[in-house]
Amino acid sequence: METCVLIPPELSLVLSTINSDKNANRLYEMGVRVWSNQSILPGKTFSPFQGTILLDRLEVYSCLEDNDIRHRYGCYDDIQEVDGRKVRHCNWIRFLQVSSTITKDVNLIGRTSGSRVIYECIKLIPSNKELIVYYEPHIVDNSSPLASTPNVNHSKTSQCQQAIEAREKVLLPCEYCGKMFDRPSLLRRHVRTHTGEKPHICDVCGKGFSTSSSLNTHRRIHSGERPHQCLVCGKRFTASSNLYYHRMTHSKEKPHKCTECDKSFPTPGDLKSHMYIHNGSWPFKCNVCGRGFSKQTNMKNHLNLHRVTNIETGVVQLTFSHFML
Repeated sequence: METCVLIPPELSLVLSTINSDKNANRLYEMGVRVWSNQSILPGKTFSPFQGTILLDRLEVYSCLEDNDIRHRYGCYDDIQEVDGRKVRHCNWIRFLQVSSTITKDVNLIGRTSGSRVIYECIKLIPSNKELIVYYEPHIVDNSSPLASTPNVNHSKTSQCQQAIEAREKVLLPCEYCGKMFDRPSLLRRHVRTHTGEKPHICDVCGKGFSTSSSLNTHRRIHSGERPHQCLVCGKRFTASSNLYYHRMTHSKEKPHKCTECDKSFPTPGDLKSHMYIHNGSWPFKCNVCGRGFSKQTNMKNHLNLHRVTNIETGVVQLTFSHFML
């Protein structure tokens, strides 16, 4: 069944296969649970009507009993017919597991605060952990918005309907840092910043890149193509970013300021190189004198000076020894 779920970005739906006695005459029905997709600190609160509307196909056909406690704590669950097909509209509370007592597995407390329903984390919830809630008893006031849940349901159902028509994209979390992406391709590209994977290989020199756009820019080094031209001096560049920073040399603009001294620089790369002076963490160091360099080419040029000095010293010593003979 096509299902429209409102769920916070820190949470995900995890699926399993069950076949309960109640649904014994039906096909296997998915068991759906609410899990964390990142670490959640104690004291973090969620609202039943908070999050992003996600669309998915979930083989869940049963409905909650009318006396289910989740109904009184912000749950809405409605099945409608849309364009000849059944569509479920619900929020994440529909799939939240409930404990009747506070046990060691309970990590969420459901309570009312005035006219609002609040779900509060009572312990650190690590990533990939099921959420289990214990509800504090409460009495619903007839004048409270909690008593008019059907109106809220109708509002959320309208949002779900709009999401179905607009095909709103599901937010996908990075398993390393929790950052969210609306397209799988963007998530895959981001994950490579953690794994170091470089699947795009140059067929000329064999150098690898994490994105195809970076590879295309690199290929211009071999082809000699420089499509980005400075309108001031005519100098050409392989990448638009290089042209952008080059333009600053004409405008004398230096927006990147050092936090340790009063110097400013036109590019972030120049600032990064300058910061090595303050923190001493040079990426390249001379193994002869210990001098630091921000670029490997600069260090190689410096090493050549040591070699020339050694050669000249040797010539002087040889000449002096010959004179003594």
